Formats: sequence, structure tokens, C-alpha cells
Amino acid sequence: MVPVTVGEEGERLLRVRREAGHCEMEDLGPCRFVPLVGREGYLES
Repeated sequence: MVPVTVGEEGERLLRVRREAGHCEMEDLGPCRFVPLVGREGYLES
């Protein structure tokens, strides 16, 4: 699954499957991803 930014609408969650030599994408709807913070998150600059 992949979060995809769609302009000002926010983000959509897509499921990508590879079958028989081609990719099939399914839109699973709107979502929100937030930055990971803390010890296991992104390094702060």
C-alpha cells in the first residue's frame, strides 16, 4: 500500500498489485499520514 498526495485534497491510499506482468492499482480512499517522531522516527534537523 502506498500513500499518494493529491494536491490540496490531502492523501489517498492506493493498493498496488503486480499480476501476470502488469500492475493493478486500487484506490482505498482518503487517509492521513503523519511524520514519525521519537526514538524510532525521523531524525530531527
